[in-house]
Amino acid sequence: TSAKIRVRAMREFYPTGKALQLLLALWLGVLMAFFALRWDMIYLTLPIMWLFFIAVAFFKPRLEVKIERILPHDRILEGEIIEVKLVVKSNERIPSLKITEDVPEGLEVVEGSKEFLLSLKKDEIRELSYKIKVRRGVHEFTRIRVSYQDPFGFFKKDRELELYDELIGVPLIEDVITPYSTKGTKITVGPLPSPRIGEGVEFHAIREYQPGDPFKVINWKATAKIGKIMSNEYESERKVDVIAISPIEVEVVKPALKKAKEAGIPIIVVNLLEPIEGLDVDCYIGFDNTVAGMISAYAVIDYFGGPGVLGEGENLNVPPEAYLDLGFWQAIYSPPMIEKIKDKIKARGAIIEGIAGGFFSTARLRGFHAVIDQFPGIEIVTTLPADWNREKAIKVAEDILTAHPKGTLDFIWAASNEMGLGAMLTCERMGRTEVKIFTNDGTPESVQRIREGRIIAETWHGFPEWGWYGTKYAVMLALGLKDLVPQFVDIRPRTEWKGNADMFYPNTYLEPIDWEAIKAEYLKRQKK
Repeated sequence: TSAKIRVRAMREFYPTGKALQLLLALWLGVLMAFFALRWDMIYLTLPIMWLFFIAVAFFKPRLEVKIERILPHDRILEGEIIEVKLVVKSNERIPSLKITEDVPEGLEVVEGSKEFLLSLKKDEIRELSYKIKVRRGVHEFTRIRVSYQDPFGFFKKDRELELYDELIGVPLIEDVITPYSTKGTKITVGPLPSPRIGEGVEFHAIREYQPGDPFKVINWKATAKIGKIMSNEYESERKVDVIAISPIEVEVVKPALKKAKEAGIPIIVVNLLEPIEGLDVDCYIGFDNTVAGMISAYAVIDYFGGPGVLGEGENLNVPPEAYLDLGFWQAIYSPPMIEKIKDKIKARGAIIEGIAGGFFSTARLRGFHAVIDQFPGIEIVTTLPADWNREKAIKVAEDILTAHPKGTLDFIWAASNEMGLGAMLTCERMGRTEVKIFTNDGTPESVQRIREGRIIAETWHGFPEWGWYGTKYAVMLALGLKDLVPQFVDIRPRTEWKGNADMFYPNTYLEPIDWEAIKAEYLKRQKK
């Protein structure tokens, strides 16, 4: 991942301690000449005055520096050592530039330094790097400091530049040593008695996989040896009160969720509002994927000349806190408005979808085309899958740009921001920044790219809301308050753009949860 700079604070030229000492010596020389009546001594101060004049007149840069921080990825296993790169470009000649990286406290610099001293020519690009050891947790890079000091050491100029990146140290999963060996384990049928009293999680056998078995109980060594999928069987499974799941694809998880419902376990599905056929779900938290695709399409139309907030068409004065959701866009693009402007909007674009034929990808494509197809001047030249993966999207974007040279492609819409970020990086690397990127999801990384103008717009999918409301309603379901839990919670997908990016990250607004009221309702029912 990478991010470009924004100016946060700046100090004008100010004198150093050395300059103040010389100024003091200068005035002392003048005073001595005055009291000694030796005005020829004034000439001794001229060299110092000339040095000050030269320092101010010829060595006073504006510090017009652009810096890009490049991380290999935004999620790294704890304990790994990674290289962080800083790409520096100066719009002027700077004889002596000091760059200080604000490394988060949880990261350890193991090679190189967080401070760099260099000289830059006009339009010169330099690549700096250092290596860090990643620890577990969320680490936020927020700023970089640059400072300049003239060759004589008389004056300094400081600038603090905002450069946000987030790095997550993912816990390292270690093998747990147990007294059991799958190599020589006897495969038995049925439960075996445990030497401990009461319920437990004692491993006692390996059996054939049954539909609905959790992924974590599959014994891969036994599976490889026997040639069938085998599962570990335990004396008793841990009790589960509620299941909350964000499925990558719906059909894959249906058998396991059906089994959970048969066992009386409430189910919350996030990232989805469309009901899953044949499955009784207690609460859906998310958004309609078809609607999300429609909103992305409206953003494209807006940018290429339609009314709205993004492009050169009629500009609407919209406050940052306004929800640019489906209702907002449909109010602007009424049937008469579409009829009026549809032949004026012209652009050629490509689509990078998720898993071809999958539920989510199909729904988003359906929504996108429902809007775009009303504008005959918008031509979709190709639709290619990248399986929701950034690396695959990089390769797909390369193929798209190669097949459609400059002047033949105006935009790429990627149905998720991992793919959108991959397409963005490819366009920049291949010098094709005239191809504008639109995407879906909403993460700290993609919102930052919107602030920088590297992504035009994104449709918000409400990741923070999933966890927020998912926790609230999971607790209520576990407490038996199902009648108070809504079956559908729509986070209202909406457009993120440069003018409202701060409403999404780093401080997403979330409605307060009244835990005391939930607790009181539970206790009241217990007394009945």
